[in-house]
This record gives sequence, structure tokens and C-alpha cells, in this order.
Amino acid sequence: MTAPSPVWAVQDIVYGKHDMWAELDIACKGKRFRIEISPENFVNSQTSFSKYARYINDMFDRGCQTTYNEFYDWVVAPFLPNLAEVQAPPLDRGTFTLRDYLDPETYYLKLYFVDERMEPRFDYDVQMPLREPGVYIGDVALHPGWSEHTPETVQQCLSDG
Repeated sequence: MTAPSPVWAVQDIVYGKHDMWAELDIACKGKRFRIEISPENFVNSQTSFSKYARYINDMFDRGCQTTYNEFYDWVVAPFLPNLAEVQAPPLDRGTFTLRDYLDPETYYLKLYFVDERMEPRFDYDVQMPLREPGVYIGDVALHPGWSEHTPETVQQCLSDG
């Protein structure tokens, strides 16, 4: 990926070939940004929609990493000014836990194309999940003598060593 600054990384991408929607999760400074694109987001933008459809079809048909990277760079580019303003969590707030990794602060965004111009927008109509992500394995799956570990108690090592 060729985005200059800030540092961002793709966490996940989900897309549908038949209804042409895409949802891209990126991480930046300890936060998650979920960007959604669908055909309804294109207004008087046939050229942009054709480019978008080509990316979706190429990813589905070929799965070429170059296509994925080009798509990521194209989608994320209009959000870079917003990502540059993102504040990282303070270093003195304590330890970085598994909860911070699995369920970071999440911002929901949509990318619109109006008259061939890309317009990044916040999505304020997001339905929140009814339960936390994960799997409940029940009380009988683990030996009762084992310690309890929750995502809040598992610390992550952030050093290279």
C-alpha cells in the first residue's frame, strides 16, 4: 500500500460481486475505520462506478494482490486528511489489552461519488451489534481450576523484542 502518512493498515475486506457492495476495515492509530461503498453511493458518476466495478470483478475473479492494493489505495485516499487528524490513545493510559485489539474504537464511514468527485462521509445511521463478537464456550468446556482470562486482562507486548 502506498499511502504516505498516517500509517494505516487494512484489517479486512468483504465484498459482493452480484450486488457490488464493499466494506473495508482499516486500522489507524489504535482505532478501526469501517468504510462502506455500494452502488447507491454513486450519483452522476458512471466513470467512477465503472472503475469500482472493475476492481470488485477483478478481486472476485482473480484475487490478485495488486488489484487489492490498488483498490485499498483508491478508497482510502479521500480519507487521509481525516486519518491524519486521528489522535492515538495516550501512552500513559495503561496497558494495551486484547480488548483494545479485538474491539477498538470504531468509526463508520461511507464513500460517495458525486459528479465524479469522491466524498468521504461519516455514517451516523449505524446499527450496533446486539452482542459482543466472540464465541461463548460455556462453563463446562474449561477446567474450573484454570484462571479466568478476559480480553481486558490479556496484555499485548508492543515492543519489537
